Amino acid sequence: MSAGEVYSVLATPDTAKGAVQFQKSPGMTWRDYLITLLHLAAQVEHGLMVQYLYAAYSLGHPGLKPDQSAEVRGWQKNILEVAKEEMGHLLTVQNLLALLGAPPSFTRAQTAFEEALSPIPFVLDPLSRDVAASFTFAEMSPELEAHLKSSAHLREGLEEFLKHHQLRPIRKETKRLSKDLGFGKVTPQPVALLYEEIIRVFSDPNYVPDSDLDEMSYEAQASWDDWGRGYAPDPKLLSPTGDILSQNAGSTRANVIVMRAATRAEALLALRAISGQGEAVHLQHPHKLKRKQNEDDEDQLELSHFERFLTIWQHYPQHWRPYRRVIRNPATRPTVALHQTRITDPAVLDWALLFNLRYRMLLTFLAHSFRLSRVVRPGTPNLRGMVMHRAFGEMYNLKTIAGLLVQMKVGEDDDGDIFAGPPFETPYTLNMPAAHVDTFRLHRDLYTGSMEIVDRLQSNIGPLGGAYLQSLLELDHAALGWIDGILRAPQVRTHS
Repeated sequence: MSAGEVYSVLATPDTAKGAVQFQKSPGMTWRDYLITLLHLAAQVEHGLMVQYLYAAYSLGHPGLKPDQSAEVRGWQKNILEVAKEEMGHLLTVQNLLALLGAPPSFTRAQTAFEEALSPIPFVLDPLSRDVAASFTFAEMSPELEAHLKSSAHLREGLEEFLKHHQLRPIRKETKRLSKDLGFGKVTPQPVALLYEEIIRVFSDPNYVPDSDLDEMSYEAQASWDDWGRGYAPDPKLLSPTGDILSQNAGSTRANVIVMRAATRAEALLALRAISGQGEAVHLQHPHKLKRKQNEDDEDQLELSHFERFLTIWQHYPQHWRPYRRVIRNPATRPTVALHQTRITDPAVLDWALLFNLRYRMLLTFLAHSFRLSRVVRPGTPNLRGMVMHRAFGEMYNLKTIAGLLVQMKVGEDDDGDIFAGPPFETPYTLNMPAAHVDTFRLHRDLYTGSMEIVDRLQSNIGPLGGAYLQSLLELDHAALGWIDGILRAPQVRTHS
């Protein structure tokens, strides 16, 4: 199905309202429509995660005062936590695709048609005020105004938001960014609208009967034990009435939701959980929503993504810049699209290529993990656990390389130096080989390609990254030994 066909069967622009209306096209079964919606949800979660990461990596620079730097570090921590939680959403969507018997989807929106169905325009930009507004808008409940009108304690908890009519400027700034990027005439919509349609279709057994749900896929689905352990809020001491009494200062962490599903009820529970983590406004008593005077109490609640971005937008400075001036949409390919900035410095370009390759490796390991069972025969290596271990390693590699790229100067103008950034370019394909043995050959090819780039960088190493490259090279040699051992095993040719 072409991008244009995806657009026409999934949504039509309401030109009067500038909104997108989801609908099933004639010729599509409800199951096929639901799978397509879930593929779109995967693209959205992946795209948001990448945009959040880029914005977080841009924050902070040597010119900040100590108090400014402390505030910006807090924003960066919050955005990185949201990005981790988006990874949990992405994995949960993969589980629901597996439940429907569909392959995993780790792609991002690639065309104008697909981007028109995204909640906000895709742009890798430093965290400007407009970008903070667009993040807030993407995670906002479409029923926010109705919720606030019907609930006195929600109104009291969001006094600043209401008093200054902040919904209007958030929408205005999001539309301004959208127009600047040539996003088209269709107004960006909160991601919650997509999940509302998915939940509507999944809820009706007349659309997708229980017989179409593959409960046996449960065993290969991602779980919280796999990916979320270590990313949950710390336990809180509660009073007999349920009030939070205390919590260690600075101890909050991302609450990564990864839910498996073998039934319709479990699928709907998962959908509501990940949708609610983005948009839900706290339903607690208003005094708990207000900013605490005691710093130790500020992080006691797990705020929704909407609330976290709203707080950043509300406190965005007018007279100082919180971000490093990294380029918009960094690109490594000779032909760049509109609003992309090609990296031309040879050394920086190699670092960007290395980032792209390790990004591809992460996505490949993630997709591979959904083809491997967590239960193996006694005495048989647990390949799934090993592949997941490699995926975690690539997450750390991406963070390290991104941290180096944003320190590499690629230009200057009247306002000062301009720096590179992690390109997050998707590969030509993320389709997995049909044969199990060929999947490991693909892993081998990617490691070998990475070592070639590392060799190029080491031959002309600059002031950054030398020790990291040597460590990466040693780890990659060990990984190739692991892969060679698997390829020599006779059972690998028949394993699935």
